[in-house]
Amino acid sequence: MIADKDDELLEIINEDTTGTGIYNTRDYIHKNRLYHNETTIFIINGDNILLERRSKNKRIFPLMLCAPGGHVIKGETIKQSAIKELKEEIGLEVRDSDLKYLMTFKKNAKKQNCIQNVFYVYTDKKIYEFQKQDSEVEELIYMNIDEFIEKCKNESSDVMYNYYEEKTMFEVLKRIVKKGVLV
Repeated sequence: MIADKDDELLEIINEDTTGTGIYNTRDYIHKNRLYHNETTIFIINGDNILLERRSKNKRIFPLMLCAPGGHVIKGETIKQSAIKELKEEIGLEVRDSDLKYLMTFKKNAKKQNCIQNVFYVYTDKKIYEFQKQDSEVEELIYMNIDEFIEKCKNESSDVMYNYYEEKTMFEVLKRIVKKGVLV
């Protein structure tokens, strides 16, 4: 793994979510607002989801609440990236079979464009059982799914998501959390 994350190589992705086979640095891809693959993993515990408050030292979205996730770097599959991010950011080890696919969508954010690959996983762990990576995460909290969605709908200044841009994701996630299965 490359030490400086700005130097990590990411694949440039077409708007239809297909790969181009062309790689460049994270920094170049972000500066040029090129599409690339990212992962988001929602950790479900009862009616709650685990959120991390991003480190104050993060260049993009510092101190914002979000689910664990990150960039898919060269040599990784999307699922490998999701599993790696859970281990790195919160110390959660999961098997490939534990990780459930939710959806993939194109995201046009103010600071970058990406193809968001969303997964979820169930856990019964308490907050103190996770091991947050201090360089990535300030704090971990469980939040009720309804409260989280309301924060996103109200465009709360401390959440990284916009309900109205990602409405389908929130609706499906809420059904999964409330029923425990994808319907």
